[in-house]
Amino acid sequence: MTEDEVTAVLGEPSDEDDIPVDDVFNDIGVRYTLHDESVEQVLITPEEDITFDEIIESFGEPTQDLSPEDTGTSVRILTYQPAADSNFYIAVEGDEDDNISLIYPAHTTNTEVVTEDNVMNFISAYYDINVLDMSLISFEDPVLNAEEGYFEVPFENIHHGLTGYFRVWTYGQVEYMNENGEYVYGEFIPYADGEIK
Repeated sequence: MTEDEVTAVLGEPSDEDDIPVDDVFNDIGVRYTLHDESVEQVLITPEEDITFDEIIESFGEPTQDLSPEDTGTSVRILTYQPAADSNFYIAVEGDEDDNISLIYPAHTTNTEVVTEDNVMNFISAYYDINVLDMSLISFEDPVLNAEEGYFEVPFENIHHGLTGYFRVWTYGQVEYMNENGEYVYGEFIPYADGEIK
C-alpha cells in the first residue's frame, strides 16, 4: 500500500514524533520503503503503558533479552523467535522508563531456510501473497549462487512471453528481477517449524 492508501483506510496520522516510525495511527505505526514509498513494516505502538514484566508475564521468557548496553542505544529489546529454525522473530522494544514503545516483526538473515528442494515453495508463496496466477509461468531449474547466498530461477510467462528471474535468498527473501536484471518487487516469506507460514 502507498501512504495515500494507508491514510484512506486509517485516517490522518497523528503528529506524534517521539516514535521512530514514519506515521502513527493511534496504536499502529507504519514505516515506508525509500524506493517506492510503499508500506515496509507495520508496528504496534501501544497507547497505554505496558511494561516489560507484563510482556514476559503474558508471553513467557523471551528468546533474547537485550539490554541498552547490548543494543548500543537507550532501549531494551526482547525478542521472541517461534522456533529454532525460524527466519523471523517478534521484537518488543522499550524506552528508558521501562515502558513498551514498539512491537514489530523482523526477519533474520543469518538463518538459512531455503534449499534446492524447497525454493519453488517460496516462489509459490510469493505468488500466493500477491494473488498472481503461477500456472502460466515456465521455470528453469534453480541455480545456487553460493558466494552471494541466493538461488536464481529464470522464468518465462508462456502467455505474454515475458522473461526474467527470481532471486531467492537463503533466509527467505524472494525478489522478482526483470529481463534487464533490475529489481522490480520483493517479498519476505516467513518460515518456522519446518514450513512456510
